[in-house]
Amino acid sequence: MVYESSNTTSGAPTTPGGLGEDKPNLRDTSDEVTSAAEGTTGLGRTARAKVEKVRASAARGLDSAADAMHASGERVASAAHRTGDALASGATYLRGNDTGDMVDDFMDLLRDHPGPAVVCAAAVGFLLGRAVYRR
Repeated sequence: MVYESSNTTSGAPTTPGGLGEDKPNLRDTSDEVTSAAEGTTGLGRTARAKVEKVRASAARGLDSAADAMHASGERVASAAHRTGDALASGATYLRGNDTGDMVDDFMDLLRDHPGPAVVCAAAVGFLLGRAVYRR
């Protein structure tokens, strides 16, 4: 319920508390809403463009990581194949030779490569000495 009172200067009725004063025009309000909506739409477009940029960058990063994994996977697979071939070759050697043949091959290896043989002998001697000396 709205109470009306008379204004002493003009005699025009007013509502208590000044509810009728400075009432905004409906056209001004719709213009403000429209400009706010256009600003929000612009922000939405800007945000969407940034998200698309980040998404494209992430996709490029994933592609390069996948390529790196494929390249390293091929190297690892190649090393695994070489190791498997060496183990198979060792098994074939053990099956095909008796102990005397293996000792002769070992002595030939030592004569052909004396430097690495001395280094290996020193390393084995050091490790045996440490194992025996431990209390």
